[in-house]
Amino acid sequence: MAVFFLRNGFTAEGEVNILFSTIGGNLDCQNAQLTNPEGKALNADGAKINGSVFLRDGFKANGEVNFLIATIGKGLDCSGAQLTNPNGKALNADRVNVAGYVFLRGGFKAASTSRR
Repeated sequence: MAVFFLRNGFTAEGEVNILFSTIGGNLDCQNAQLTNPEGKALNADGAKINGSVFLRDGFKANGEVNFLIATIGKGLDCSGAQLTNPNGKALNADRVNVAGYVFLRGGFKAASTSRR
């Protein structure tokens, strides 16, 4: 099972783009910090992730975290995640298909200026 790791202190300035990608296992972004306040911090639009997505344990994003029309085969865990976007949506999960659990707990926070 292939796993995609962006964790344990991973940082990115600008968009992390996995647009329409297929990941055979988990997308693990535990304790990562992504910054792109003018756009998408994480763009997983249309991605197919066969395992779980972990945006937890210190994960921070300044900019949109986008899972528009994505498919997640197991679960989405955002426990303790801090999402902010001064220019729109903090989390875009429109039409996402999650086969298992969704956790937005343990201090999860999302702050946005979006009025849409």
